[in-house]
Amino acid sequence: MYGLAGVGVLILVVAAVSVGGNEPEVTTTSVGGNGIGTSTTIDQATTTTVTSSASTSSSTTTTTLDSTIRVTPSDDVAAIVAAAPVDAEFDFAPGTYRGLTFQPKDGQVFFAQPEVFLTGARVLTDWVVDGSRWFVDGQSQQEWDHGECAADSPRCRHPEDLFVDGGMLKHVQSIGEVGQGTWFFDYGSDRIYIGTDPAGKQIETSVTRQAFSSAANNVEIRGFNIVRYANQAQHGVIDSRRDNTSTGPRGIGWVVEDNVIRQNHGVGVVVTSESIVRGNDISFNGQLGISAYGDDVVIDSNQIVGNNTAGFRYGWEGGGSKFKETTRLVVAGNTVSNNIGPGLWTDIDNVDSLIEANTVQDNAYIGIFHEISYSAVIRDNIVTGNGFDYTQDLWGAGITVAASSDVEVVGNVLSGNAGGIVGIQQNRSDAPASFGPVEINNLWVHNNEIEMAGGFVGLRQEVGDDSYYTSRNNRFENNTIVSEGRQFYWDNRPMTADEWSQLGLS
Repeated sequence: MYGLAGVGVLILVVAAVSVGGNEPEVTTTSVGGNGIGTSTTIDQATTTTVTSSASTSSSTTTTTLDSTIRVTPSDDVAAIVAAAPVDAEFDFAPGTYRGLTFQPKDGQVFFAQPEVFLTGARVLTDWVVDGSRWFVDGQSQQEWDHGECAADSPRCRHPEDLFVDGGMLKHVQSIGEVGQGTWFFDYGSDRIYIGTDPAGKQIETSVTRQAFSSAANNVEIRGFNIVRYANQAQHGVIDSRRDNTSTGPRGIGWVVEDNVIRQNHGVGVVVTSESIVRGNDISFNGQLGISAYGDDVVIDSNQIVGNNTAGFRYGWEGGGSKFKETTRLVVAGNTVSNNIGPGLWTDIDNVDSLIEANTVQDNAYIGIFHEISYSAVIRDNIVTGNGFDYTQDLWGAGITVAASSDVEVVGNVLSGNAGGIVGIQQNRSDAPASFGPVEINNLWVHNNEIEMAGGFVGLRQEVGDDSYYTSRNNRFENNTIVSEGRQFYWDNRPMTADEWSQLGLS
């Protein structure tokens, strides 16, 4: 398979979080207005006193024989974590922890017992009726906006979301648009409007920006339910970058494992070099499920489902995943489905990527998309039902290689996509092209099974250079292709199966 020692199939049993509007409420354990308590137990070799900058109370620690720091929802958890040394280990007791952001230090381990919820949302009360609407004042949590939105979701750029009994409402642009199932944030007046009667319902708005964010090294985060944070686009609710930019300080060696990461506004997880993201349920986040930068990142056995709920324009960046400037990236054994955009997307300066043994299905755009990058192996994936929101010409394919060299596509099984396997050469003068020209050379598509009801298999060049068909070692060999007509593309034209075979393609 994919040569990862110790990698197995992980089955997540999640008792308290489910999909979309049917999701149960986050447990409403009382933690006080800021999730801050007054008692703390830290199991260390010495007794220390921790004083929170966010609270006037102090907490005296007790000692045990091990080094694990145990916390509960009634503790001042932010202060405890901030005061802990490098390599500290934290054990979170069950319950709901509201409004917490952690900046891990090197080597710290965060472990959650079952039914631990970190939520970035605040419960809203004191609603005032206003005709057919209701409003609540005092909402000063607004943040700068960022991103490009789809036409029907013009407020995706704002990171605040609103939830009624666990289901996310659509954010509209004006008070006049507020109705059943929609809401409006009047940022100038610090007021939120809804069109749903709040009586008897739990209504929350996301406020806190991130759960875990720093450039520390070798951080481990395991077993949490992380929900409803107001992280901006291109920022992870878990993020191994200090300032959340692609050029700023980064940590290495993060392990993000066995978490449920849902209904956060930006990206579920962003990691950098030598990190592992494994066995997580990363679903229904506002922009992307996973993003990564750097060397030797492993994305293994995750559920990446239903992301881009905020409605970002997926040509800008929205969908299941996007990987940028990676070397030796491994994406293996994941289930990637129903994302509003591409499923798996390597875009910009990715080198030596391996995309293997994933199930990629029912994503709105291309299932597996390797773009303006370099060497890659895309093999043994099951790719079904992708691309039907964007069927223009060759672009609705199950697997697309665009302006990228030295790519092998082998052993994949495709069916029911808007297209098959295609290569497209564009003029990408906008590309960084850090490792040479972004051109389709040495594309080898072989030993795949492709069943199509529409779309194309083949190669198109859009730069006026027919050498992409004749002298750049691009070839389709030993594929089993089931089609209904002129669904083959070569020499810049559609053709029949017979014409395709006559050119030595198969």
